[in-house]
Amino acid sequence: MAALCNMRKNYGRADSLYRVALSLKKEVYTPNSAEYAKTLQEYGTLQRKMGRYSEAEPTYKQAMEIRK
Repeated sequence: MAALCNMRKNYGRADSLYRVALSLKKEVYTPNSAEYAKTLQEYGTLQRKMGRYSEAEPTYKQAMEIRK
């Protein structure tokens, strides 16, 4: 759902949905899972699109660190 909102440029709604998704995936998959990293990367992309570069960079870095 978050990705759909992102594609439709409904960034505010996508932001809140990504936060919920991250919270759920952290519990279900653990914070070191590929699923969690994928959602982090998507959330970083949303932050970048919203011009929130200072937030996007650490989000991308966290996703990359998990994928190592």
